Amino acid sequence: MLMNIVEIILILVNGLLFGFTVYLFFLIVTGLRKQEREYELVAPQKRFLVLVAAHNEEAVIAGIVDNLVNKMKYPKNLYDVYVIADNCTDKTAAITLAGGAKVVEHTSKPGEPKGKPHGIRYALAQLDKQLVDYDLVAFFDADNLVDPEFFNEMNSQFMHDDKIKVSQGYLDSKNPDDNYISLSYAGVYYQTNRYFQAAKTRLGLSASLGGTGFVVDRGTLQEIGWTADSLTEDLEFQIQCQLKGYKIAWNHFTFIFDEKPTGFRQSVVQRLRWTRGHWTVKKRYFTKLLKGFLANRLENGKRNWSLLDSALYLIFPAVGVASFSVFFFNVIVFDINPFSFLPMLLVMYLLSVLTLAHALKTDTRKKPNTNPFLVILATYWYTCTYIFICFAGILTYKKNEWVRTEHKSSTAIENLIP
Repeated sequence: MLMNIVEIILILVNGLLFGFTVYLFFLIVTGLRKQEREYELVAPQKRFLVLVAAHNEEAVIAGIVDNLVNKMKYPKNLYDVYVIADNCTDKTAAITLAGGAKVVEHTSKPGEPKGKPHGIRYALAQLDKQLVDYDLVAFFDADNLVDPEFFNEMNSQFMHDDKIKVSQGYLDSKNPDDNYISLSYAGVYYQTNRYFQAAKTRLGLSASLGGTGFVVDRGTLQEIGWTADSLTEDLEFQIQCQLKGYKIAWNHFTFIFDEKPTGFRQSVVQRLRWTRGHWTVKKRYFTKLLKGFLANRLENGKRNWSLLDSALYLIFPAVGVASFSVFFFNVIVFDINPFSFLPMLLVMYLLSVLTLAHALKTDTRKKPNTNPFLVILATYWYTCTYIFICFAGILTYKKNEWVRTEHKSSTAIENLIP
């Protein structure tokens, strides 16, 4: 009797996981199509407030300050750059001022929570009276380097469609060749950009915010406010936007180069923070997303499928853990030979290589100095270790201490975009 119940549960879980697999495969097929601008490049008009989050980033802050102040192909009178020196005890603020940007210094009071979302909230409060002078607010991290055409592309996208209130730029890698860890991150991002972000927006769904390189309409930001305080404040703000009826747009034609971790412990700590934050957001908003999907409709009378899609995205950590667990239960309960999965795994690997090669050829500007076969092996390491991190993150999601990721890559934007 007990075995029958276990078998029924496994069959149901297998069915749900198969549904997720079909959905992801459909996204891959959609992502294979050529990406084309849905807007024309127009003359600069939008005014940008640029916020750069930083905590003890003296090793890299000069790079993005010089990048934003001196290398952007956009009229300087149409944007202002502020670095949020959040609880800094180094020379971040001084280097920023010397480079020509402005600084908002934030020091947490005793007992106050610390971390990026709280620094952003403080900066927006300090700049509240000045926000009316801007049309759009752009968010970056201190370790980033930014495509010189970023403001031009975002200006044109927002000018093209006044329904666009939030847009995420293409997240590229600043240091894919440092080692296998940074290469694994880069490989995951290359595939995510095309076969998740671009594919979903092509289907009319909302893209996901990636923590940096995104732009928000100033009025929308003031309407929603910055109350996101989880360890994944970007995901939380994304959900808040969607619940207000705003879809996250995707811009495949402007790049942000993000520094990826190079140390194993550093990588684990960062992804553990992501998973904890992800699960916190799931706890807060999963039910609200489902209720919004069932109760509300868009102006055209159709359901807002982005709400359901984001609700499913919030349970991805659990799906990863379940996929790993169910594999072993299937082998034990149904007496399946584990080696029978080898042909399927080989096909999946070759498919991964082909899709990655396609993304490398058509999208990324900083291509790694290796072949797609090795990049995929690195991404498999990333995925396999992430399963255990997801399990730990779900169990410990109430631990919400922000842990800084060290950055040290000091390359310049011209080394990434010739």
